[in-house]
Amino acid sequence: MVLYTAMPAGARFQSRGGPLAPAAALTAILAAGAMFPVAPLRDAETGRAVLDATLRTPPAFLALAPVNNTLDALSLLSVREHVAVLALLALAYAAWRVQRARRGRLRRDDIVTVATRMHRLRRELAAAGTALALVVAVYAVMVLVPRPMAALELAPGDSTRLAIDFHSHTSASHDGRPGFSAERNRSWHRAAGFDVAYVTDHDTFAGAESAASRNPRRAGDGTSLLSGIEVLEGGEHVNVLGVTARDNALFDGRHLVAAALESAERGGRAPPIVLQTIPGPLDRVPRPGMTGVVPVDAIEIADAAPRGFSAEDDERDRILRIADSLGAAAVSGSDLHGWGRTAAAWTIMRIPGWRDLSPTELEVRIETAIRAGGRHATRVIERTRPVWARGADQHGAAAWASAGGQALAFGGHFAWQLTATRSMPERLAWLVWIWVVAGAVAVYRERRGGPPPFPGRRSVRRGGARLPAQV
Repeated sequence: MVLYTAMPAGARFQSRGGPLAPAAALTAILAAGAMFPVAPLRDAETGRAVLDATLRTPPAFLALAPVNNTLDALSLLSVREHVAVLALLALAYAAWRVQRARRGRLRRDDIVTVATRMHRLRRELAAAGTALALVVAVYAVMVLVPRPMAALELAPGDSTRLAIDFHSHTSASHDGRPGFSAERNRSWHRAAGFDVAYVTDHDTFAGAESAASRNPRRAGDGTSLLSGIEVLEGGEHVNVLGVTARDNALFDGRHLVAAALESAERGGRAPPIVLQTIPGPLDRVPRPGMTGVVPVDAIEIADAAPRGFSAEDDERDRILRIADSLGAAAVSGSDLHGWGRTAAAWTIMRIPGWRDLSPTELEVRIETAIRAGGRHATRVIERTRPVWARGADQHGAAAWASAGGQALAFGGHFAWQLTATRSMPERLAWLVWIWVVAGAVAVYRERRGGPPPFPGRRSVRRGGARLPAQV
């Protein structure tokens, strides 16, 4: 039986839920995710779960699974999805502060001074500033801080398959992260499970040349970085693969010169692969029949930049129709510029004996397979991401209501996938952290003489002072 102290006039009871209640709720959510799991990898074209590859998480990743899983989930959002998450966080914060204010509201006969109001205003501003600083810190850690990566691991027993990234950059690009060298690019791709990555800096081969000088002798001995460049063709950003600084004659500044390429081919040079990147106006994709342009041999259906995710979600069906009509290979690109530690998609190709080839020989085999196999030369595996449910086009208040509903639906889907795509080791790591933190908070609050850390207990409060309950 719980007895309470006599309350001074104006005092009132205040229920105080301890940290064990949210810990129990999070445990229940994790259990629900285990009962109805979602595959963490899917086929980028069909959306079906991938069963012949897994997402490997090293021990260092598991040690901080709640942090790494959350940062990965944020890294896989498009621009509008980032806006939705931030808006939902702002609404949740506002609801929390309003609820706290209502709990601590003054009675009608209390005297409210200017000093009291200023104190409350300063307190609210400080709380808002702390919340904003926390959000900024999370995003800063996401893009700036090195951390372990989840990596693709193809099913064992098939040595003919390899994982490729067709679009990455170094600090040689004008928009590359300062200090992001070719070797840092290689380290990133190795940690993400790539066997091969193309360095396609904007308008320069400097990064690709640096990368080639330190490639392994055998492609199977490490991650190979191959040469390419990102330029303009038909007004569109394209990656040209299989070219080096020796092929400068094929380019006029930032543009690929169709006549120069045709002349080189007549001289016996194998044509390079032209890859259409996203996002971009799809009606301007270089195609056969367009005057003075080189048609594309491949097109991205997955690009890991936030704007790329938007294009992928909105235009995937159209991109696939273009790939079908052109017989072009569908590929993925990380669009890596040195920011973040999350790989979103991998292009899988089947090349027998690739491990025993030199990187140069493997480059030729990759590009030959794309030219010969076209639409059937590749397969893209991507991380499972929440789906933004698009509503009908509306205007005015209806548009705002529709956008709000989409944001709420997305928030729920985001939270569910964060739970349902976890592996069993990740779930165990989450449970350990949840209960360790809950226990630490409970002990801290008990030692401070604050309210008991168990839900359902009460303390007496008057103004800012608590009167401990007696048992």
